[in-house]
Amino acid sequence: ISDGKPVLPVEKIASCQQYVKHDFDASDHGSSRFSVSAVHRIGILDIRIFNTDRHAGNILVQRGKPVDNLSSVVNGALDLIPIDHGLCLPESLGDPYFEWLHWPQSSLPFSEEELSYIEHLDENRDAEMLRQELPTLREACLRVLILSTMVLKRGAEDGLCLAQIGEMISRDGIGGDSQLELLCMQAKEIMESIEGNVDDDDDDDDG
Repeated sequence: ISDGKPVLPVEKIASCQQYVKHDFDASDHGSSRFSVSAVHRIGILDIRIFNTDRHAGNILVQRGKPVDNLSSVVNGALDLIPIDHGLCLPESLGDPYFEWLHWPQSSLPFSEEELSYIEHLDENRDAEMLRQELPTLREACLRVLILSTMVLKRGAEDGLCLAQIGEMISRDGIGGDSQLELLCMQAKEIMESIEGNVDDDDDDDDG
């Protein structure tokens, strides 16, 4: 209460963070002992959310403790924990950064369990959930989520590995567009051509 008048609460956007116990991050260790399932798990997430900042420092490394039932720690393998997702779900397609892209694990085929998980992803349901939970998130960001999830699902269905799908949505490093960006531009040109033909037919009918 201020001057006898109630003060309305001010709404602010904030984040809740939890400290994760770890031994080091991926920049401090070679990738040879990282479990395949851990790399795939992070890669699947990064493609879905179009992560533009998955550098090695944003991957924590943990010894001997699986994070979930998709992770296996065998023969001294190290498990991975992704952190810091502030630069994901951009409003438009740009150049994502995937530290794991050239790790050998990302070139191995998806497991049957991973393929089943990807197949049952529902990008439209997830977008609707985000609309409800994060109403300030722009529709353009949700379109990126839907598109990148569709690319992940179609790529896995066609037998592509994680690295191949990641390369499709990444730029070539010299300023060129990614394969996904080129496909989107082609789709836009086709839609504009179709809309132009429809307008021409309407004009003919009016004449």
